[in-house]
Amino acid sequence: MDALSIIACGAAGTAVGAWVRVATRDAVVARGVASWRSTLTVNLVGSALAGALVTVATDTAAHALVVAGFLGGLTTFSSMAVECVALWLAGKRRVATGIMCATVGLGPVAAWVGALVVGALATPTPAVKACAAAAKLGTTPDPSRRVPHHAVGLALVAAGAVAGGVLRTGTTTLFRDAGGAAWQAVLLMNIVGGAVAGFAFRYLNAVGPDGAPLQSSVKRLTIERTVILGFAGGMTSLSAISMDVVIASDRSLLEAVEIGFAHLALGLPATIGGWWLASKLCPHRPTWEKIVAPPCTHRGERHAGGLRVP
Repeated sequence: MDALSIIACGAAGTAVGAWVRVATRDAVVARGVASWRSTLTVNLVGSALAGALVTVATDTAAHALVVAGFLGGLTTFSSMAVECVALWLAGKRRVATGIMCATVGLGPVAAWVGALVVGALATPTPAVKACAAAAKLGTTPDPSRRVPHHAVGLALVAAGAVAGGVLRTGTTTLFRDAGGAAWQAVLLMNIVGGAVAGFAFRYLNAVGPDGAPLQSSVKRLTIERTVILGFAGGMTSLSAISMDVVIASDRSLLEAVEIGFAHLALGLPATIGGWWLASKLCPHRPTWEKIVAPPCTHRGERHAGGLRVP
């Protein structure tokens, strides 16, 4: 299968996965639940499915469409990083630390359990062997209202996810063809995606001296859906991190720990760096109480944001 076909399959799968992720997130936020709970859940579920389905997707097209594409779009590193940064700056440091540890720590465990259930660890398939060989080489909703669950917003997510999926799948393919390690491509995409998401999140939540948002509601919705949840979400992948850690642990526990730590040590600072750059361009600080702790807590009521904390 040629590289363009692999990239096309990966992009198509990424768009569908991102659509499912954001639709799930919208449904959760609409019920007054914190968006980070949805992000953590889809990351762990996607990691478990990646471990299980890698034994089923034995050919290149199926692997690119389902594992790298759909599950890559379903899971996200950038949204997790942005939510952690927002919670940290809002003073919810224990929650932010818990999310980071649970995501990077439990993700590989979920992938390993999924693989173990279907016997992937005992009888490696061609897809698992190919991944192992390659490895050996080398969100926030609109702050002024609840984001509606409608087709236009999800279409923007899918459009952004296609671009992010093309970039991620294409970069991974280039790394493998050049004899590099697949996890290095994943790490690069998570760093870039985290920086993009951090910049966009800070930019769209800037407010003026009077407390009014500097960006229009249409512009904020477009940036959130297309750039943060779509493009950056499709570019980054938590399930890929989990699988890389599982594959590396078969060779060396230290190498597996190093890969997981590298994503936190480099991905989160990249998100903060994008955030900082946007703060220089839009110096007005966002209103954290509106983003992280909206006043309405009852189901069915309007609330100001989706990064809700207990």
